[in-house]
Amino acid sequence: QHQYNHHSQSQSQSQSKFQSQQPHEMDVICGRGKVIANHTGNRNFREIVKRHLDQYKQANTKVEKSIVVSSIVDNVRKQGNFVKQDPKSGVFSVVSERMTREKVGQGLRDALHTIYKSSTLAKKRRKKAEQEVQDDRIAKYL
Repeated sequence: QHQYNHHSQSQSQSQSKFQSQQPHEMDVICGRGKVIANHTGNRNFREIVKRHLDQYKQANTKVEKSIVVSSIVDNVRKQGNFVKQDPKSGVFSVVSERMTREKVGQGLRDALHTIYKSSTLAKKRRKKAEQEVQDDRIAKYL
């Protein structure tokens, strides 16, 4: 049974000693790998992040970005929580508020990277073309 408050706001409540052999369906599992990425809660988390992306891109200050992060955390906690599995015992526990916010920040950066991937590639191509033009100019003088 999951004995933690999904709607908790205070740090001490969100760090309650929830422990379980299995994560709740809508929990966001902190970790790496396909199994974790494909967990229902993690897929839902990525959708929540996508819905907040425009707001995050428009945020100019750290405070504004922090508000977006808080909104994402609140959205996740309506249905689940952020958990991590202990590698030795296999038990899942709720992670700290700091780790929660780091997970959200990483999710936002990953989503932004996906959006701008093509522009990064375009920049690399432009830079290479500019370098070739400069190399040609230098070769004329040699």
